[in-house]
Amino acid sequence: MRRSTVVPLIQPPAPDYAAPTTPGTTVARGLTPAFELDPSPRSASRTIMRRLLGLTFSGLLLITLAGACAANAAGKGAERPTYSLTVKFGKLMEKYQEHAKKQQWDAALAELDKVAERDFLNPYERAMIFQARALVHTALNKTDEVIKDMQQAVELDAMPEQPQLDAEYNLGLAYFMAERFSESADMFTKWASKAKDIEPTKYYVIASTLSQAHRFAEALPYANKAVEGMKVPDEAWLQLLLSLNFETKNEAGVAAALKRLIAAFPKKEYWLQLSETYIAMGAEDKALQTLETVQAKGLLTEQLEIVALARLYLRQGAAPKAAALLDQQIKAGKVEKVPFNLELLAK
Repeated sequence: MRRSTVVPLIQPPAPDYAAPTTPGTTVARGLTPAFELDPSPRSASRTIMRRLLGLTFSGLLLITLAGACAANAAGKGAERPTYSLTVKFGKLMEKYQEHAKKQQWDAALAELDKVAERDFLNPYERAMIFQARALVHTALNKTDEVIKDMQQAVELDAMPEQPQLDAEYNLGLAYFMAERFSESADMFTKWASKAKDIEPTKYYVIASTLSQAHRFAEALPYANKAVEGMKVPDEAWLQLLLSLNFETKNEAGVAAALKRLIAAFPKKEYWLQLSETYIAMGAEDKALQTLETVQAKGLLTEQLEIVALARLYLRQGAAPKAAALLDQQIKAGKVEKVPFNLELLAK
C-alpha cells in the first residue's frame, strides 16, 4: 500500500495551545497547574502564509505534454469519472508557469483567467486551474481567496484519487490558516477516512485542529496515533495528548501521558502533575512514591510541594517521616513556622 504523502500547499503554524500552564488551575487539590488549551491560536503571519508555496509551481502543475495524466481510480465502490490533462492544456499553462516562477502574480492570474475561458477544458483541467489560482493567492496573502479556489477544486471531484486527496488536505490547511477550525477539522477527518498509511505528522495536525475546534473526544484518537508513530519523542505532541486526556476527564490517560513525558522529558512539573493525578484517582500510595522520587532528585524546593509530601506521609500513616521532613525543611528555611505547618509537625 502506498503511503499517503501529501505535499501541502499550506504548512500550519505551530499551535499555541500545546499544553500551557495556567496559574491557579489544578488537576486535583492545589499542588500543580493543569494543562489547558488556549482558545486563541496564533494568527497566520506573512512568513507562514508564504509556506503555502511548499508545493512548487513546477511540481503542482507538472503537465506531461506527451499526453494524459492518469485517470481517477474507483472510490468506495463507485466508478469515478475519468479525465486527463491534455497536451493542449499543458501548452496553455506554460505562460502562467513562466509568470509564477518570476513571481509576477497579477500576470499569472490574468493568464489563468484566459485559460479558464476555453470551452474545451475538462473538469480535471479546471480543478488544476483553481489550484494554480490558490498558489497565486497564497503568495498574495489572500487566505479567503485561497479557500474559495481550493473549495472549487475539491468540489469538482475530478482529479485522480491521490491529487484529489491532496486537495482536500490542503483545503483543510487553508481553513486552519483562516482560523475556521470546525471546517478545517471536518475536511481533515474526511481526508483521513480515505487516505492510506497516514504519517504521524498528519495525525498530529488533525488532532491539533480538532482541539482548536474544542472537539476533544474526536481529537484524542488522532493524538494517540500521532504519538504511537513517533520515532523520536516530541514534547509538544505528548503535551497535546496530555491536554486532550485532561479535557476528556480521562485520568488514566492523563497518568499514562505524564509517564511518557517524564520518560522523555523528566521535568519537575510533570512529576508533580503525575502525583496530583494519582491523588485524583484515589491512588495516594502512588502519589507518595512519585513525590518521594522528586524529593530524592532534589527537585522539591517550594514550600507548597514540601508540605504536600508531608501531608501524604501523614495520610499514609508515616507520621515520623512527615515530622522529620518538616523539621529539616523548617531549619533549612524552606518551610515557614506558621501555625498550619507547626500543627503538621506536631502530628
